[in-house]
Amino acid sequence: MLELPLTGPDTGADPESSMNYATFIIHGARGSHPAVGPGFRTYGGHTSCFSIETESELILLDAGSGITRLNEVCTAWPSPKPISIFLTHYHLDHITGLAGFRPIYSPGYRIQFYGGPSAPGLSCQSALERFFQRPFWPVPMADMGSDVLYHDLDLDQPSLHIGGLEIRWFPVPHTEPCLAYQVRSRRGSITLSTDHETTPDTEEAFTDFARGTDILIQDAQYTPAEIESRRGWGHCTWEDAARIATRANAKRLLLTHHDPDHTDADLDAILEQTRRQFKNTRLATTGMAFSFASAEAAPETAAAV
Repeated sequence: MLELPLTGPDTGADPESSMNYATFIIHGARGSHPAVGPGFRTYGGHTSCFSIETESELILLDAGSGITRLNEVCTAWPSPKPISIFLTHYHLDHITGLAGFRPIYSPGYRIQFYGGPSAPGLSCQSALERFFQRPFWPVPMADMGSDVLYHDLDLDQPSLHIGGLEIRWFPVPHTEPCLAYQVRSRRGSITLSTDHETTPDTEEAFTDFARGTDILIQDAQYTPAEIESRRGWGHCTWEDAARIATRANAKRLLLTHHDPDHTDADLDAILEQTRRQFKNTRLATTGMAFSFASAEAAPETAAAV
């Protein structure tokens, strides 16, 4: 197995002496909707969800269908840990997993949602409450059982410290207001941009946000041929991802938000093409994990679904 340790410079984040481990795990990297069947087993069919678990808490980035893979993890804890969920935006493929996320229904859990306003007057709380109500779902957010709190992220103060890590956010072009995130520790950083249609006017600013990151997890839903009929749909190509990674001087690139029609064979072909432009590229895969606190603690794994 190939180890992908994080070895970036000291960021000035909160001390991590109490954080004996922190593992970044991909639970879903599919875009638009889940994909099932024999052609989707290698890279997985769950939609976007990424987690960082420390000794004291669980931090999630997006709550697509992949979040349900954490049910057994959470129920195995001796006592509930605080859970913080950072949402890139409110499209269904990024929140639908909440319907099957057991901790949200369970007393004793404290779950905090963080997200950017998706429209004037539409807060993180109102966006989630709009979806989780009849006739779309029988249990409203207010009745789910856990202690739920909501936070609207401030674009003028785009970072906070939680669990010994610094979480930064940055707006990226999509069909709705959308955020990219960067998780920074004193050992390095991971930058995540799940839904992102780059433009000449915005690419330089995003490149600056991602500059020098250890791992760039970048939207690459379409091929260059497909994008010609899908301009304005809010996503990048693998060529865009390779160019952004190169310009940002990222150490590694993981392609994500895989199109639900792209089979394992299709994705293998995309990976081969991308590596011609950015050699250190892999495909985000359900079950893939990286160590945050120690290069030896969690070497990369890529378990089949």
